[in-house]
Amino acid sequence: PELAKLMALAHALGVNDRVDFPGYVVDIRPWLDRARLFLLSSWYEGYGAVVIEALAAGRPVVATDCTPAAHELLSCDSAGAVAPLGDANALADRLRRVLNAPAPCPRLLNSLVSAYRIGPIAEAYLRQFDTVKTQRSAQPARGLNLAALWPVSVSGRATGSRPRYAAALRPAE
Repeated sequence: PELAKLMALAHALGVNDRVDFPGYVVDIRPWLDRARLFLLSSWYEGYGAVVIEALAAGRPVVATDCTPAAHELLSCDSAGAVAPLGDANALADRLRRVLNAPAPCPRLLNSLVSAYRIGPIAEAYLRQFDTVKTQRSAQPARGLNLAALWPVSVSGRATGSRPRYAAALRPAE
């Protein structure tokens, strides 16, 4: 609904020849390859996988504090910056700061997210299964207590609320 207003604004600012409004695209990589940085101005993102995609493409990221992952993924100064939600001046400041800095090494940015690639994630997932299997084989046989499913964060601390799915298993008591 805002497209016409945004197109008019781009024209009024004299940047319409440099601004595209493609709408939804299946693959953002061609857009990242043309970009100097990636801006994530969302109010909310569950995890912000698009930040990982941008860093993997070697692009710094400026993001709002819309996901718990923003600070973790952008903790290195070269990776970009995070602005508070709803603070357009802070967001503009972060954009200026990243654009005025020398472009970071794309290989460095790519290496920052190497642990998030499917290979290491799949390996960690399989190691977790092996650990559970080893623990279960050392215990007497018993049924799985589905009520014992409890969420655990990446750091291993309980998150405090039960989701609709389980992130980890506790043994039946």
